[in-house]
Amino acid sequence: MEVAATAFVLVGSAASAQDFRVGVTTGAAVPVGGIGYFHEPALSLAAWLTGPFRGAAGWRAEVGVVRLHLPARDRFWCAAAGFFCDANVPVGFVAGGFQLEPRPGGVWAPYGYLTAGLYRVTASAEVVDLRDGSTQPSIAWSDNAFGVAAGAGVRVALGGRWTVRAELRYSGFAWRPGTENWASVVTPAVSLSASF
Repeated sequence: MEVAATAFVLVGSAASAQDFRVGVTTGAAVPVGGIGYFHEPALSLAAWLTGPFRGAAGWRAEVGVVRLHLPARDRFWCAAAGFFCDANVPVGFVAGGFQLEPRPGGVWAPYGYLTAGLYRVTASAEVVDLRDGSTQPSIAWSDNAFGVAAGAGVRVALGGRWTVRAELRYSGFAWRPGTENWASVVTPAVSLSASF
């Protein structure tokens, strides 16, 4: 009896079918503050899962990564001076929070969410003198930092359980170990999601 009750709670009734949603989001993350030389758009990729609390309110869990790179202009300037320069900053995150979204139905619907969690920031840089092949001292650091994200968008039904989403997302997180810097990234993105 307890197993049946638990299964009913987890799976839900026919009236609450398709309340869970899973999706993959990709976009162009644009650094807007606190990240120094990293100011060009970078690839952002995330996977997320949402479920119901009550009505349009629900929970959201997400995992993703943004890969920031040294701008092409700066790499060109290095090459013109006889150096190869490169720097990468992957920012991975695991977060959870709340989402407001109407249940499936209709052709389109707005939604919004707010999450907070762990942001793993890793940075590395290297300089090579192209004239004599010597490698300059490279730098590397990583840090676990607190971060938040807020997003809003609109979903459009594709038919059946599938929807496509267009959203704008703000992400903010602590930047560099031992500093008070706060980095900000804005990401226009597109998602493909399914209800189940």
